[in-house]
Amino acid sequence: MKKYRKILSLLLVFLMAFSLSSCKKQDGKSNISSDISVSNKEVKKENDKNKGIVKIDKKRPKKFDEKSKDEIINIKAGGDLMAHMGQVDYARNYGNGKYDFSNQFEYVKDFLSDSDLTIGNFETSVSKTREPSGYPQFTTPKEYIRDIKNAGFDMLSTANNNSVDSFEEGIFDTIDAMDEYKVAHTGTRKPGEDRFIYRNVKGLKVAFMSYTYGVNGLDSLVTENKPEDVINYLEPEKIKADIKEAKKNKADLIIVYPHWGVEYQSYPTDEQIKLGRDMIDWGADLVIGNHPHVTQPAERYKTKDGKEGYIAYSCGNFIACQSYDVLGDIRTEQSVLYDINILRNNKTGKVKLGDVKIHPIWNGNMRDENGYLAKDFMTEDFLDVGKYYDKVNENQRERIRKCDEMIRKTVNTKVE
Repeated sequence: MKKYRKILSLLLVFLMAFSLSSCKKQDGKSNISSDISVSNKEVKKENDKNKGIVKIDKKRPKKFDEKSKDEIINIKAGGDLMAHMGQVDYARNYGNGKYDFSNQFEYVKDFLSDSDLTIGNFETSVSKTREPSGYPQFTTPKEYIRDIKNAGFDMLSTANNNSVDSFEEGIFDTIDAMDEYKVAHTGTRKPGEDRFIYRNVKGLKVAFMSYTYGVNGLDSLVTENKPEDVINYLEPEKIKADIKEAKKNKADLIIVYPHWGVEYQSYPTDEQIKLGRDMIDWGADLVIGNHPHVTQPAERYKTKDGKEGYIAYSCGNFIACQSYDVLGDIRTEQSVLYDINILRNNKTGKVKLGDVKIHPIWNGNMRDENGYLAKDFMTEDFLDVGKYYDKVNENQRERIRKCDEMIRKTVNTKVE
């Protein structure tokens, strides 16, 4: 009898252990099912909010943050893409009578292309009827946009003081050229079109906005429409309303490109600082400023509710014929390219600002058999063990070294 009870006890213990094991397995199945369900819901939400929105897909492999394991969406943001006549004449000669601007971007093309989104400020205009011209009213062949696109830029701001340089029709000719070469754009628009755009970048719904303080007094050249119906002006209340609308439409990321400040001033005005921080407070994530043609400081700015945004007050000339040899100011041949990581939580889908790296750019101007060349040199590639170290002479390297030092100092200057 005792032996029978012992066997029965062992049998009961075994059955209980088996039952608990089954429960654990069942719980495991339930958790997996739950995780899949959550994941599917997030994918559905992502697809729903991006329905009908043009996708920017550079086929860049997914990358993840080492610490948080969040997915990284990489954005590169640069400054003024100018088109002085020296650049235009060089492009015509370099292309044997056909415009070819590609040589300007030879050394930065790979880096610009290695992103999920690359943005710049198109500070000129295109015309279907007018001949190319430079300062003070810029008209540039549309092939410039083609070569900017081929260099790795995906999105361009068109609201700046040169927006109306080719008159009212030039606003629309510029838009048509960007559409032809499949470059996303905002800041100017055709009548009845939206004030800003959305793009699907790695599943993120990105809102892109652009505004200018003015158009060099050429508003009167806009005669068929009200200027404010085709140009975004730097009006705080309208900017606030645009950001509010983007948030209402569930934008994951809001990027603003303001054309503001004072030319050749290396520190932002009080108005810039206030408006830049206001835009982050209103809900923008990145504010990338331009217009001064020199670099100004940048800052990570935290709102009262703890959200962090990034403000770059001025990037400087990304490409231009404004070197020290032309203007007598070394700052105008120096620029910065911002390398910004946006982190997306894999479970919640929420995004936040990650690391921001700065890459000083020397905009070198030099003469060769084709004329006066403006060319970009990312400083780190030409100093010490840089991959293009042997592509420049020692005089150029000294200018590159000076650019690297000055840009890092300027960008890291504290904004009071």
